[in-house]
Amino acid sequence: MPFKATGPGQGTGKKVTELWVFVTDDPVDGGEGIPALSHGNILMPLVAADAARMQSFIEPAKAMAKQSGQAIRILHFKGPFEVIGELKP
Repeated sequence: MPFKATGPGQGTGKKVTELWVFVTDDPVDGGEGIPALSHGNILMPLVAADAARMQSFIEPAKAMAKQSGQAIRILHFKGPFEVIGELKP
C-alpha cells in the first residue's frame, strides 16, 4: 500500500488526538504484536491517527487474519497523550 511521507509544510495542519492500533496475539508466548503491510522494502505498521486511515486498513487486516488464522483486534486510544520525549535533528 503506497503512502506519502510528510514533512514540514506537507501535513494536514491537524494534531494527533486519537490512535487506532491493530493488534494480534502471539500464540507462542501470549504477547501482542502490531501487524504491518509490506510495500517493497517498506513496512507500514497498522497504526492510524485518523478514522479514514483506520478504515483503509480494515480489508488488508481481514486478509491478514484469514491468511494467518489469527484474529486481529483494533484498539482505540484517545488523547490527550503524554509526551515522554522528543528526538531532535
